[in-house]
Amino acid sequence: MQTDIPDLNNLPVLLGIYPQGWPGYQQVIDTEFLALDAWMGKRLSIGGSFLDIEIPYPLDYVKGPLEMLWKNGYTPFVNLTTSHTAREVARGEVDIRLNQWAQAFASFARDGECMAFIAPLHEMNSRSSPYGLDPTSYKEAYRHIQEVFHEQGVPRRSVRWVFAPMGWNYPGDPPFEEYYPGDSGVNIVGFSSFNNGYYPNPENDTPAWLMPRMVFRRYLERMMLMAVNKPIFICQTGTSAWYEVSGVDKGAKNQWLREAFTYLGTYPGVSAVIYYNLVSTQGIDWPFWINDVPGLQYEGYREGISNGVYNYLSPSALSNIRLELLR
Repeated sequence: MQTDIPDLNNLPVLLGIYPQGWPGYQQVIDTEFLALDAWMGKRLSIGGSFLDIEIPYPLDYVKGPLEMLWKNGYTPFVNLTTSHTAREVARGEVDIRLNQWAQAFASFARDGECMAFIAPLHEMNSRSSPYGLDPTSYKEAYRHIQEVFHEQGVPRRSVRWVFAPMGWNYPGDPPFEEYYPGDSGVNIVGFSSFNNGYYPNPENDTPAWLMPRMVFRRYLERMMLMAVNKPIFICQTGTSAWYEVSGVDKGAKNQWLREAFTYLGTYPGVSAVIYYNLVSTQGIDWPFWINDVPGLQYEGYREGISNGVYNYLSPSALSNIRLELLR
């Protein structure tokens, strides 16, 4: 195993993306990760994905993409989702599939040689999540998932457990603090937060152009109070180019990207920023870069990450760093 651990007093902020394609294919790695690395002039560290507990053939659809990312030099970040409620997960009603999932992950882990970030039942404070809006059951489900991983022989060093709610919630809904499973079961805290701008979407019921401080600051402050000294990941983020009701402004998107990465790169505790580089199910124009698509290479991202604080750590280096030292 490599031991390329960097100076622990000078660790970088990690960059990652959620790709357009399935990361289990080398072609996707070539065209969405390696090509983006070349365009950026520095490397991504993290490859994001969404994997369902009930996914069929987990050796192919769990182990496959995680191994593909790892062997190409990217550490996997998995949002572990389900169509079941948190209570059903906590009661063991999906254990047949969950056991298979954990076994496939254990095969990927290779007795502790490989590691991934796993965010169980992410965005649990969202009304659109089938397992959402049930803090008590969520905490029980989170712990149950960890127990199953342990029972299936997943080495402790092969998982970094992430608590990953949405930042925003509807007034009256439980805030993300009520879902927090506790420091002992969480390695990293993080959240998702976006700038929808004025994208014409029925679900965008309060359109507004939100500058980066408005998108991130209040959630960062709450995370730091909730989980003192835990590394913070921006688990999902992105911006639309719809600067006005009348249409897009690519210059405004470039400026948002520059300001966002400048701001996050110097914020205490932020250890990674994973960009949602794919079009949403509602059609929102999140991507900042798509290979060989004219007009979809936003220089604002490249300029924002030019700060030397953003840099690369290999999977083996990440797996050897004590989490409390990430930042």
